[in-house]
Amino acid sequence: MEELIKSFQQLFSQPTFIEGISLGHLTALILGILVVIGAIVTVRTLGQLGGCVLRFGCLIVMLFMFAAIVSILILSGLPK
Repeated sequence: MEELIKSFQQLFSQPTFIEGISLGHLTALILGILVVIGAIVTVRTLGQLGGCVLRFGCLIVMLFMFAAIVSILILSGLPK
C-alpha cells in the first residue's frame, strides 16, 4: 500500500506543461471544481424534488468532498 502511495506521489509531483504546477495540483483543482458543480446541481435538484432527496443529495455532496479531501491529502504527501 505504501509503495502504491509513493508511486502516486512521484507521478503527481512531477511538473507538467505549466511550470511549477504539478499533476497533483491540477487533479486537486479539477476535484474541487467537480465538488462545487455537484453541490450546485444537488441544491438545484433539491429545490425541485423536496425533502426525501435532500438527505440523498447531501450524502452525494459529502462523498464528493470526502473523496476530494482524501485525494488531496494523498497527493500532497501527508500520510507518510
